[in-house]
Amino acid sequence: MALSKDITPLIGLTYNIDSSPRIDLPEHTHSVDCRLLWQKYYHLRFGINLPIGLWSEEAFLDENLFRHLQPNEKLIEGDTYFFGKKNDLPKSFHLAIFTGEWYQQDPLLIHASAFNGKTVTLDPLSKIIKTPQHAQIMGIKRLRPDLFQAHILPVVYNNAK
Repeated sequence: MALSKDITPLIGLTYNIDSSPRIDLPEHTHSVDCRLLWQKYYHLRFGINLPIGLWSEEAFLDENLFRHLQPNEKLIEGDTYFFGKKNDLPKSFHLAIFTGEWYQQDPLLIHASAFNGKTVTLDPLSKIIKTPQHAQIMGIKRLRPDLFQAHILPVVYNNAK
């Protein structure tokens, strides 16, 4: 699964639940959990530093920075999947990021999981949801358009008079 984007520095990082985006911990360079991976991905790909206290629950419930995707809305790179089980609380949701690439008909996601060899990997959605802990998509969120455009899309000035 070759990617057109260089996210190779993230692939293979060790999964470690203690490598969460906690303010009181030093930055982890060799290990991540799914939330810290999400932060690193946004920084690497878009130059965006997400708030350090944005954990699974905060990210899922936040409506200021991110919005929930509508059914059948077209995916774009950076869209974040939240996985869980039926009665899971948002604080235990697993995060995976859409890379903007597809594997056959499946969105290709990057994620860090204890159930995936304890490393950061690229997996099609259909593989992730086969894991009992990640079997249900609880939601998909996207950075709000005004923030996305301000930080990611190039600014084009029209100098025509």
